[in-house]
Amino acid sequence: MAVTVRDVAARAQVSVQTVSNVVNGRPIVAEATRQRVLKALAELGYQPNAIARGLRSNCAHTIGVVFITTERRYLVRAPYLNEVVSGIADAARDSEYELLLQSVAPHEHPSAVTQLFRRRQIDGVILTSAELGEPYVEELTANDVPFVLIDRPVAGERAACVRADNRGGALAAVRYLIQRGHTHIGLISGALNWHSGVERLAGYRQALAERGLPEAVTHSDWSREGGHCALGELLDQWPKLTAVFVASDLMAVGAMEAACTRGLRVPEDLALVGFDDLTFATMVRPPLTTVRLPAYDMGVEATQLILGHLTDGRFPQPDVVLPTELVVRESA
Repeated sequence: MAVTVRDVAARAQVSVQTVSNVVNGRPIVAEATRQRVLKALAELGYQPNAIARGLRSNCAHTIGVVFITTERRYLVRAPYLNEVVSGIADAARDSEYELLLQSVAPHEHPSAVTQLFRRRQIDGVILTSAELGEPYVEELTANDVPFVLIDRPVAGERAACVRADNRGGALAAVRYLIQRGHTHIGLISGALNWHSGVERLAGYRQALAERGLPEAVTHSDWSREGGHCALGELLDQWPKLTAVFVASDLMAVGAMEAACTRGLRVPEDLALVGFDDLTFATMVRPPLTTVRLPAYDMGVEATQLILGHLTDGRFPQPDVVLPTELVVRESA
């Protein structure tokens, strides 16, 4: 298997972006770190842009990035996608590729994308924001466009998926709360028409089942406002809760605000754990304990998968699952 930027980053114990900075000669890396990366590059035999140089000469050198949504300002309302897109953009730039961004409505037919591919205006697609059962995915699978789906499994000869270990992240979060002595732990779940919502609910349930603890679940829509309302519903129904796992940081901030409104102190009266580790998680008070979603790395990996398909005509890893990490701060 070809050596990837991720392999080099793991060997040098740095981020993928740091490896990219060294490979591309950007003068922003400390000399000691740069030398460590150069050593890892040599040890692994990594060749910068090896994939890009080996591609077919009739490639468009353009990757389509498709968002399935009807919302305006979608990247603002789904901030983790900013990290995903940053990873895609950096990996594409490192391989001298361009991006074509397109927003499509749910249930829309992928004819526009397939025509771009057949006219050799794009070489493949990275697809985001697909709910479970979204017809666009199934219809794209039936065509000849190679594509990578972000954060949802997919089947097909020309399809691959990059996703985070959502279940494992939720499991770690709730196990942590149990270790802290909590036995009445609620969940504010994201919408279950999303694969990540289903998996985070499953991780919560597994952690409680391991200790024979009761469930207390309410569902929301991933938003700050939804988290605020959901915490009220949760505490009204289960007033003995001492901790809540919240399936997104945006909802967790709303839940934190709702706790304050009720006169509850976080974490003294109610511990809160989020999911995503968005930038603002360190800015709220108290700073949010949360599960880090490897969103940037998901974008990098998706791009590398597309480029790998252009070289070999197949996806060597049709389902790439990246690890999540519990980040302990002061809210739990």
